Amino acid sequence: MFYAANGHLLEQVIRHQVVELESQANIKVITVSLKVKEDLLWDRISKRLQREPERKKYREDQWDWMQQVRLFYDVASSVQLACFHCC
Repeated sequence: MFYAANGHLLEQVIRHQVVELESQANIKVITVSLKVKEDLLWDRISKRLQREPERKKYREDQWDWMQQVRLFYDVASSVQLACFHCC
């Protein structure tokens, strides 16, 4: 959702499909967010871009994009953890 130019338009559809996967096929989709220092993460991204320069079309060559993606997953993981702990 986050990578798509208009991912917010797909969010409800994707969330519904994830629920259906679990209820209909017993498949549980889990998003994992690992905490990594920004400089180490940027180094890994840079090395990947050397191997796969076509990933620039996803804005992966931009520091501010990396920060936005991190924030997205940090917020998503904290919401999921809060949900997990409250149930």
